[in-house]
Amino acid sequence: MCRIAQLGRLMTFVCAALLCCESLPAQEWTRFRGPEGSGINAKVDIPGEWKESDIAWKIELPGKGHSSPVLWGDKLFVNSAIAETGERVICGIDSAKGKILWTKKFPASASFRIHAQNSFSSGSPACDKDAVYFAWASPEKGELIAVDHAGKVLWEAPLPGYVSRHGFGSSPIVHGDLVYLTYDQDGPSTVFAMDRKTGEKKWSVERKVLNEQNASYATPMILPAMGKQSECLIINSWAHGISCLNPTNGATIWEKTVFHRRPVGSPILHNGMIIGNCGEGGGDNAVIGLKVNNHEPEIAFKIDKTMAPYVPTIIAEGYYAYLWSDKGIVNCIHLPDGKKVWQQRIGGNFSSSPVIAKDKLINISAEGEVIVLATGDKFQQLGKNKLGETTRSTPALANGKMFIRTEGHLHAVKGK
Repeated sequence: MCRIAQLGRLMTFVCAALLCCESLPAQEWTRFRGPEGSGINAKVDIPGEWKESDIAWKIELPGKGHSSPVLWGDKLFVNSAIAETGERVICGIDSAKGKILWTKKFPASASFRIHAQNSFSSGSPACDKDAVYFAWASPEKGELIAVDHAGKVLWEAPLPGYVSRHGFGSSPIVHGDLVYLTYDQDGPSTVFAMDRKTGEKKWSVERKVLNEQNASYATPMILPAMGKQSECLIINSWAHGISCLNPTNGATIWEKTVFHRRPVGSPILHNGMIIGNCGEGGGDNAVIGLKVNNHEPEIAFKIDKTMAPYVPTIIAEGYYAYLWSDKGIVNCIHLPDGKKVWQQRIGGNFSSSPVIAKDKLINISAEGEVIVLATGDKFQQLGKNKLGETTRSTPALANGKMFIRTEGHLHAVKGK
């Protein structure tokens, strides 16, 4: 009888797992850096050195920007801006053919100062099976907008003005029935949660303002329930450090004030550890590893400016995390202790964040050079590939391809 009961429980578990798997998208890339911001797709295998025949297609985008593409099914979505007028643009693209299916334009302003390395379209969209969500903001006003996969506007949610000497660059995420957007700026700051179907504000939480350079640009993530830790919304900011909010009402579950500078790179989760980074243009950077298996998170390691990136997000796989610095130095560290495994100067300047395609670590310099390295405990460079245009966007990996947004174009590289 006991064995029958055990078998029954096993079958129940297997069926539940299968149902769960069936409900998940196969290779969707629904937000900045893909599923939960991991930056990894083991099913896409990109060659180290490309030939012309490895390029599936290249198209010109209306407007320019640094936002990253997202994908659902066979449709890609990417937003841009007309630099002269500030008009914001979002496009739906056939990912197989490289054909623009539709374009929507939204009036906006360009009459305000932004950082030389920013653009009027640096925040990436998010998507789900029903819609695409993207945000823009100026010092006067902002908007969070949803369009369906055919380009029909579903709703436009007004936002307050956003003030930062660097400009706007926040990216939304969607989870369950809510769309989340962080609005940490150089003034009154907020986290918003909107109903994904209607745009109605479900909750908003005011944030501390630390100083006159309070703005943070890290994309949030969802931390799943584990052990004593309930599901929460993870947000990195200078004022709050790494904070864990109840995703249903915005209440703070815990926070750890671990950052001494602005977070631009986004948090990632790896084996029960949140890894985040902060910094400034002068290089006063840091990387923090935070164990989060209960409601009293503990610092596992801290890496100083000699190895830490400022803008690029960390990426981790297996026993290793890779820290790709803004100045073209790549460090591999061991997890969970953060000890250095190898370090190599690649050269170039980087605002894009690395991704992993199968067993290859890939990033793109601002000068438009795609660097391909082998993952693992030994440094190995597999190739360099020139795009010929400024790039500060992070690639998307889906449907057997890598999609790269340069300042004014979208490229698709075929997998092997």
